[in-house]
Amino acid sequence: MLLAIVHPGAEIREGYENFTVVTADGRVLTGLKVDGDKNVLVLRGVDGRDNVIPLDQIEESRANRQSLMPEGLLDLLSDTEIRDLFAFLASTTPPK
Repeated sequence: MLLAIVHPGAEIREGYENFTVVTADGRVLTGLKVDGDKNVLVLRGVDGRDNVIPLDQIEESRANRQSLMPEGLLDLLSDTEIRDLFAFLASTTPPK
C-alpha cells in the first residue's frame, strides 16, 4: 500500500491500466478499458463516462505506464498527518 501511494506508477495491476486511443477522426481518448468485443472498445474516462469506440475507427491504441493516481499526494501532509493516514488505512474498524 505504501508503494502505491508514494509511487503510484511503480506497479499497475491488470485491469487498471490507463489506455490512450487515437481515432480516425483525430480524437484522443484516455481511460480504463471496461468492455469490448469484436466490434467496439469501451473506455471509461476519469469523469466516469463510457466512450464506445468502433474498432474500425481506432488508428492507435496503447496502454500508458502512468497511473491515474497522481504523484506527490503526500507532499503537502505533515509527518503526523501521514502517520494518521496510514494508521487509518491499516485499521480494520470502519469509521463512525
